Amino acid sequence: MKARVGSVPYLNAKPLTEGLDAVIYEVPSRLAECLRRGELDAALVPILEVLEWPNYEIVEGCAIGSEREVKSVFLTYPLHEKVRIATDIESKTSVALAKIILEKDLNFKAQWVEPEEKFEAQLMIGDRALNFRKNYPQTPVLDLAQAWYQKRQLPFVFAVWAIRSEFQEKQALAERLRETKEKGVKQVEKYTASIEEEIYLKKNISYELGVLEKKAILRFQEELLSLGLIKERLALHWL
Repeated sequence: MKARVGSVPYLNAKPLTEGLDAVIYEVPSRLAECLRRGELDAALVPILEVLEWPNYEIVEGCAIGSEREVKSVFLTYPLHEKVRIATDIESKTSVALAKIILEKDLNFKAQWVEPEEKFEAQLMIGDRALNFRKNYPQTPVLDLAQAWYQKRQLPFVFAVWAIRSEFQEKQALAERLRETKEKGVKQVEKYTASIEEEIYLKKNISYELGVLEKKAILRFQEELLSLGLIKERLALHWL
């Protein structure tokens, strides 16, 4: 089976990709662009991508999410009405989640600015966020997955494997991706350089995509619609 597969270059994705052939690594926003244009057959994309674009099959059984605190997606303080927040340009999903938490849960709107502009708070994701937590352990942050869980009692799914609907061997590829995940999550220590990283992959990251995670994705879809962050409710197709 020849498949062009893309993934993110983050620590938390390694258990999902180890052993796959010739994976192309890009930041989340770039992966989504490549998949839309047909430059990839499948990619580990931000969940927002499958809620905005209809031509995908979502692979059941594997994802990147968090049941509560994720540690690698957060806002720094201060957080208040019209605070200027520097966005992380790598992920639209995290920006959308942050807007939901601020506008629906904390009842205020922020000003979203580019990182090179003047700002008071930051949205940080991925390995950069983990490094920030390591270097500044006493700095308070608003963990977005934890904030989502506290109000909704649901996990949050950040990324899923999406396969283009026209790819002829999508069922076989989905099985291959699930097999890779099953092997990967049993040996996470192989991908880590410290006990902190191992704890992060084992305790903060969830690689499941089952009934509860599907419910959480649909809840996220509804919240996005309520704030006008997506245009329509797409039917999701599971593989």
